[in-house]
Amino acid sequence: VTTYLPEHPGGADIMLGSTGYDATDDFEDVGHSTSAREEMEKFCIGKFKGDKVDKPKPKATVLEKNKDEGSPIAWVFPLAVVVLALLYKYFFNWN
Repeated sequence: VTTYLPEHPGGADIMLGSTGYDATDDFEDVGHSTSAREEMEKFCIGKFKGDKVDKPKPKATVLEKNKDEGSPIAWVFPLAVVVLALLYKYFFNWN
């Protein structure tokens, strides 16, 4: 499969994101074409027998790590924008 990475239409990162586990569900979820399925057959070296390998949990993104639902910034910033917009309208659009 490594030789196919540069040729993959979705980019190598898509395939690398599905390494280390059975990526059948990932492949099926995308809705690949018949030609993509035929291309994949060249790379199949066997079928996994036994327990299903669990997909690893994705790593948290920076936004998820910094997410603080109780933070006042979640409502203070939008409120400040609205207040500033109203003040602008009041002071600069007297008509």
